[in-house]
Amino acid sequence: MAIFEEQLKDEDLQKIIHRFDNDDKDVNHANWLERGYLMNQGVLYRYSLTLKVIKLNGNYQRIAKLYFWIGMRKFITNYAKNCLHCARFKASNQKSAGLLQTPVQAQRFAIIAIDLFCPLPESKDKKKWIFVVEDVPLDG
Repeated sequence: MAIFEEQLKDEDLQKIIHRFDNDDKDVNHANWLERGYLMNQGVLYRYSLTLKVIKLNGNYQRIAKLYFWIGMRKFITNYAKNCLHCARFKASNQKSAGLLQTPVQAQRFAIIAIDLFCPLPESKDKKKWIFVVEDVPLDG
């Protein structure tokens, strides 16, 4: 019999295997990863030193230089996805805001700003709107 089939006979192991096989985002894999469980090619493993290695070394490149185990990349990726500490200190991949570049024009009135200021209380002449036109200065 295959190891996987034997593991499924155990009710406790069956629950853990089901959690790892379930891709539902609501399932908390971190709980089982913290306890040292790992699924690799359908077989449930329990490691005790791998979590210590990950916590001490921090990232995959550093770990890969010093250690190897089957399914290591997937294990580390799953661990990092579910690790609250990792999520807090993960570098953002969002680009920083650039500096505003205002073009400089050669002549006055090359750029104008237009606005409509309304509604205002009606004047004696029955006017309640102000149309504003402004020359944008060359130095911004």
